[in-house]
Order: sequence, then C-alpha cells, then structure tokens
Amino acid sequence: MAILGSGGSLVYTTRPVGQTTKLFVKLAPGSFGTLAYVSWHIVLCCKDWHTRAVNPGLLEKIDISEAAGALVQVSNTGTDDLEVYTDYINL
Repeated sequence: MAILGSGGSLVYTTRPVGQTTKLFVKLAPGSFGTLAYVSWHIVLCCKDWHTRAVNPGLLEKIDISEAAGALVQVSNTGTDDLEVYTDYINL
C-alpha cells in the first residue's frame, strides 16, 4: 500500500490477458474527502484517463483489467492524500 499525495502518481503492473486486476483506493488517515479524486490510464495507450471520486469511509474497488498485461499509471487528482494498492504484485 502506498500513500499518494495530491498531484502524485504511481505505476502498477497488471495481470496477463484473461485475468483480472483490481485497484483499491481509500482516503489516507487524516484526510477529509472534500476533494478526493483518483485517475488512471494505460501507459503508452491512446485511451483517455478515467477519474473517480473517492468517498470518505469507503474502499473504492476499481477493475483495471482492460489494461491486462500493461502498466497502469494512477494519479491523485484531488487535494486529499489517498491510500492506493492493487491485488497483483509482480515479483
């Protein structure tokens, strides 16, 4: 799990084609959720960024499987710090 500050971004790997990968996002401790947004897109792809509001007290589960086998860049496009992780770790 990583803490992603406002304007920060991370890159995650995804599972191979035919398998699912989930992105999990919630407000970091001490954040209020007044302007909490996460955005993501497939690296080196022509698709637009996806953006979702992050609601206080909820763990957002986002299916990023359309990026199967690729890298996904995740960015904090709000002002509140976010906790971000996926269910896939490629060692």
